[in-house]
Amino acid sequence: MRTYILHLKGGNMLVTEAEAIQEAERQEKAGTVPRYAWRDYKTGEPITPPGWLVWSTYADGCGVVYRRSDGKMILVTGWQGDFACN
Repeated sequence: MRTYILHLKGGNMLVTEAEAIQEAERQEKAGTVPRYAWRDYKTGEPITPPGWLVWSTYADGCGVVYRRSDGKMILVTGWQGDFACN
């Protein structure tokens, strides 16, 4: 299980992959529509299903959790420009 260090204005925060997935599940249950898809940098077309934004910082980029076709939730990380917003 991976752990991510987020650099926030008020100090650092550790986020595990499991915590990020739990946050996405919470957003899903609350009715938040998944909007962020990993995109192909050449074509700009989405290459993952839309997912939920679980963090976004200037220093660390963002984390998005999406649900695969088999139902498993996956965390992907990158810079804000790596994701297309639907």
